[in-house]
Amino acid sequence: MDEIKITTTVTRSRVADLICGGMEGGIFGVPSWARTLRYVSPPEVILAAYKKDGTGALALGGDWEKKGESGEIYQHIHYPMCLAGGGVLLYDCDVNEDDAYSSESAFEPVLFDYKRVIHGLGVMSRTEPRHFGDWINENDDAITGSVFVQCAVFGEVTFG
Repeated sequence: MDEIKITTTVTRSRVADLICGGMEGGIFGVPSWARTLRYVSPPEVILAAYKKDGTGALALGGDWEKKGESGEIYQHIHYPMCLAGGGVLLYDCDVNEDDAYSSESAFEPVLFDYKRVIHGLGVMSRTEPRHFGDWINENDDAITGSVFVQCAVFGEVTFG
């Protein structure tokens, strides 16, 4: 089959929106299959380097991260988007009644970080074109975000 390769450029804020939709998506998003075990902070020197640039963004070495009007850093969104390191360590939420990680989990804890974000975008574009198209056309929702995070951490959609 003949193939034509195309490249799509997206803004970091759209990627942050996709992460937000998945991580905050309730029963349709990441919380339906995973919980946060812990946040992995970017290096302290990087956090200290964030500066308010007057546009509602956090400046970092010429790059930026979307933030809320309150100026807060949202760990579940900003840490995976930090080029210098950081992320969210996710674990299986169906392990027991206490929502605690155990050796009976469906998957080992996995770090959702910038490297996986980039990988997940490629996987989703190739294997989940309907969801990728919804995101590109700004018609994404919690399900789209969940599909993306699964593509990022597992390389495929594993949970419904």
